[in-house]
Amino acid sequence: MLSEAKSAPSGMKILISGEGGQGVQIISEVIAKTAHKIGKNTSYMPQFGVEQRGGASVAFLQIADKKIIYPKFSKANIVLVMSNRSIDAVKQYLNQETLFIFDSTNIDNEHLNQIRNEVTKVLNINAREWALKNLSTKVTNMIFLGALLQYLPDIKVEDIKNVLSDKLINSKNAELIDMDFRAIDYGYNIAREENNNLNGQETKEIENISQDDNKTWQRYPKFCKSCELCIVRCPVKALSFSNELNYLGTQLPQIDINKCTACGLCQLICPDGAIKVTKKN
Repeated sequence: MLSEAKSAPSGMKILISGEGGQGVQIISEVIAKTAHKIGKNTSYMPQFGVEQRGGASVAFLQIADKKIIYPKFSKANIVLVMSNRSIDAVKQYLNQETLFIFDSTNIDNEHLNQIRNEVTKVLNINAREWALKNLSTKVTNMIFLGALLQYLPDIKVEDIKNVLSDKLINSKNAELIDMDFRAIDYGYNIAREENNNLNGQETKEIENISQDDNKTWQRYPKFCKSCELCIVRCPVKALSFSNELNYLGTQLPQIDINKCTACGLCQLICPDGAIKVTKKN
C-alpha cells in the first residue's frame, strides 16, 4: 500500500520541460485529465519548439479548486526538467519556493550551475539510469509522473493509472503498459526519499569521429534522435548502439570502421543530418 502524498497548496502551478520525444506532453495531459476527472479545475497548455520531436517541449499545467483565469504563470510551484537545454526554458519561472525536480543521470553540472542560486528545494531522481537497467528508457517520463503525485495529494496513483489505461486502450503492447505502471510506482516511492542534492553528471567529451586510411565516419549528438534508421539500413551491419548518450538521453550509434564500406547510405537515410561519411583520396 502506497502512503498518502505530501501536503501541497490547493492551487498548483507546474512547469514540465524536456526534448520532443521525451513524453513531456503525455504526462502533463494525463495529470490534467485525472485532476479534471476528480472535480478539480485544470489548465494544460503545451508549447513546442520548431520540431515536434527533437525540439524543446514545455507544458504549463495548473490544478486548482478555484477558477483558473489564465493558462500561463510567472512562477511555478514545481518545475520538472528532463534534459540539459530544458533548463534554459524554465529558469525564469523559478524562485526560492519552487520545487526543482530533475534527472540526475541525464543532466550535467554545467547546466545545473545556471540555477544553483535560484533554487533551495530540490528532488534529484536517477530516472533514466533506473529505467535503462530495469525496464526501458521509454518509460522514463512515467517515473517522473509517479514522483509528481507525491506533491498532488488529491490525485491517487490508481486514478492516474486508470486515465492512462483509457488513453492507451487501443495499444496492443500490454507489456509496455505494465512497464508504465511499474515506472509510476517506482517514481512515487523514490520521491519519498527527498534527495535534495543538486548534482548531475560531469560533462564528458565524446569521441564522434571514427576513421581509417580510406574513410571518415562522423556523428553529431546534438542532432541524433536514436531513430535507428542508420543501424537498420546499413548493408554490412557496421552500425550498432553504443553506451554513449545524445541530448535526449538515448543511445548514440557507433561504427565498426573496419566493416564500413563508406557507401554513405547511413548519411543519406538519416532524417536529421546527424551522420557524415567522407571517402579519403
